[in-house]
Amino acid sequence: MKIRLLLAATALTLGATPLCATSPVTRVSVSATGAQGNGESYNPGWHPSGCCVVFYTQATNLFAAPPPNPTATQVAMVNLATRTVTNMAPGTAVPGPAAINTYNCTPCKTHPVFSGDGKKLAFYAEAANGLDPTDTGPFIDVFVQTVATGAVVRISGPHGIVGNNSSYVPIITAAGTIAGFVSTATNLLPGVTTRPVSLFTANLKTNALTLASTTATGTSLNGGVAEPSFSPGGTRIAFATNATDIAPMPPGSTNIFTRGISGGAYTLISKTGSGVIGNGLSTHPRWSADGTMMAFQSNATAFGGDGVTPQIYIKNLHTGTLTLVSTDAGGNPGNGASDHPAFSPDGTKLALDTAATNFAPGTVAGTNQVAVKNLITGAMTIISVTPAGAPGDSNSNHPQWSPDGTRIAFGSSSDDLVPGDTNRKQDIFIAPAPP
Repeated sequence: MKIRLLLAATALTLGATPLCATSPVTRVSVSATGAQGNGESYNPGWHPSGCCVVFYTQATNLFAAPPPNPTATQVAMVNLATRTVTNMAPGTAVPGPAAINTYNCTPCKTHPVFSGDGKKLAFYAEAANGLDPTDTGPFIDVFVQTVATGAVVRISGPHGIVGNNSSYVPIITAAGTIAGFVSTATNLLPGVTTRPVSLFTANLKTNALTLASTTATGTSLNGGVAEPSFSPGGTRIAFATNATDIAPMPPGSTNIFTRGISGGAYTLISKTGSGVIGNGLSTHPRWSADGTMMAFQSNATAFGGDGVTPQIYIKNLHTGTLTLVSTDAGGNPGNGASDHPAFSPDGTKLALDTAATNFAPGTVAGTNQVAVKNLITGAMTIISVTPAGAPGDSNSNHPQWSPDGTRIAFGSSSDDLVPGDTNRKQDIFIAPAPP
């Protein structure tokens, strides 16, 4: 590991020639008969076996049977061998609150996620899905499904509580015993005052719900929380916050912290090796599979940024070193925003989506592309490409690695990644990982 990280630091300093991957990119958000989705599909994740890709969809024609409520967001899982599409949360048709278009919900830009053994699935849904008869509010909630039985528990509404606002960003530990989410609801814990945009964890064995974003005295933080992520071992949780009662922070900044899953002291992640704290917006923390590194995005000038354009950094959690990785062949920062970092399973590569046009020739200005940074050689490769190898003509985003590290799933509204894409909707695609 130490040798690999030393090599990576050298490569990231020197840079490497930008490349575009060689297709084929394949589209997976189609029905078993190959019909294109009639609605948007977004935010993909993987089953831990690598057999299947799971994602949210507004499409109603992907499934063998129409969804009970065709206006509600569905959770689709595509078996890549058989191409069968399963609705993981069909629910029942219920009267009541109108469905929410989660495709246009900024806080909803996270994927359904399985536990490490694939037995549990955490996702968000709404009353219109008809998953819980006590869920009568007009808001988004977080659910955990036992996959073998299909049984679903609404963890953002324990004991029938109806939240007074939405909950989203479902996460779950590899062991499948603890789940988490962010909520703007303030009434989830009777007798406890929580501020909007707080972090909660749910014990899936006891159904106990705990406020995780607290001060040393147990009160709710005075700032919001975003993008939580459990450590690989499930013992810590990382998140971004603009709270000022954890530690003194630069005015107006959002920073990355980690904390033990049971509470305790916070550790500041978004700082340089010499201890300079980020003075901008640092968000989207993601752990490496071995827990030794954390990637995140930041526009902090304290890290060398311009204060506007988010770049991707990697923090070595052992040495404290902070490294810029969203760079072109000359080591220059990307000239557009980079977001949604995701480590490969072996930690040698990092996927991201980016609006930078200086990573590869032919990138269309104003579009996001999915790229992969080789952390050993420094090569940056665009993978959201057409059959001819050119970057796609529209936005691609939210890359997620297959468990074996050979493929990357992502969403894209590009209509030139595969032949016959004429539905003018965002779809889910898979690209081979570059070497």
